[in-house]
Amino acid sequence: LQGGRERLEESLAIYRELREQAGAAGFGGSALFQMARVRGQLERFDEAAADYRSLIEESGETPEGDVARFELGILHNQAGRWAEAVDQLLSVRPGAHLFARSRREAGQLLAQNGERQRAIELFTAGLEGLDAGATGGEEALFHYLLGATQAQLGLQAAALEHFEAAVATAGPELLERALYGRAATAFRLGRYRQAIAYLARSWADEETAAAALRLLAAAHAALGQGTEAMAGYEALARGA
Repeated sequence: LQGGRERLEESLAIYRELREQAGAAGFGGSALFQMARVRGQLERFDEAAADYRSLIEESGETPEGDVARFELGILHNQAGRWAEAVDQLLSVRPGAHLFARSRREAGQLLAQNGERQRAIELFTAGLEGLDAGATGGEEALFHYLLGATQAQLGLQAAALEHFEAAVATAGPELLERALYGRAATAFRLGRYRQAIAYLARSWADEETAAAALRLLAAAHAALGQGTEAMAGYEALARGA
């Protein structure tokens, strides 16, 4: 760890010298970006924030300025200042390459801190603001976050629609969470047969598999299918 800090300090000294030589012009801006990033890695958050503010002032309404705004937001969160992080992330301009991601990051912070309705607004804005070349996985993540947040607010019908959309384009790292979210939401809506159909599959993740089996047993029980429900509960007991 100490060796890593020493290398970071050496890198910081090099970037500082480059910045002093070039000023704000040319590669001077790139040097200041690197200084801010290295200081963030060293947890010198206030110094890094000052670097980013200088970059924002120098860059103005440019793509570089939006990168600085975004990274300053991430830095504030690393420093434990989540509300400042949200404000800074929301300063990334519509149309910027990082616009959708800034809304996703800000929305997640809001959801984690209980401001779920506002989070939904930002997830929606991010989904609508995705670049034309965005991947299906990026779109799926927004739908998943919308589904999960709406489910927490009790908006189950809307949540189910978003989980369905997430399942359609999710990559392997998100797919099982989206599939389980879809099944759990169908269960909450009282659509027990639909939930059973969604849950009747193999699951790679052990925790998800156990949760799915528990929900499957509950869905069978809700339909009065005692034999199937008991089989599920017995399988859970064997796996405990």
